[in-house]
Amino acid sequence: SSYNPHLPFQSPLWSMEPRLFAMETAIKGKRRYVSAHLGRFLDHYWRERNVHDRHYYELIRENTPCRLYFDLEFHKQSNPHLTPSVTEDLLTQLFNELGIQYERSYDISIQRCNMVDLDSSTSKKFSRHWIVHLPDGHLFSDAREAGIFVKLLVKRLEEETGSGMLQERGHA
Repeated sequence: SSYNPHLPFQSPLWSMEPRLFAMETAIKGKRRYVSAHLGRFLDHYWRERNVHDRHYYELIRENTPCRLYFDLEFHKQSNPHLTPSVTEDLLTQLFNELGIQYERSYDISIQRCNMVDLDSSTSKKFSRHWIVHLPDGHLFSDAREAGIFVKLLVKRLEEETGSGMLQERGHA
């Protein structure tokens, strides 16, 4: 049976609906796939995987509800002006603009605690992964709807950059 957030004593961890996860292998472009129930996968991930081999990600299936997610990456050597403090300031600005877009589009207020912020950076590459957990368990109906939301965000930022509104809010 599928997880129903409105029924008591259920946890999405023990949903019987299988999930699909992938892990990149040492061979470039190759992936290993695992299909498992979320609770069993997490049990394996935390208890049995070496801490250095925890590079899985969940595949979001078509027409499946999802959270908004961002993979934020850049090559450090090509961007020496993006120091850690500058990068953190830019991430804060991005989060604030994301919050404005949620307010305008859905009348939903988000805080930084609504976001899982995973840091996979190395000495050569900046790599952060954001997953937004909306209040009350709200989800996008699918990845397409999440993409439309991001396109609205980008369009607004382009327009506000052109009009000077973004700079008035103190953004670079």
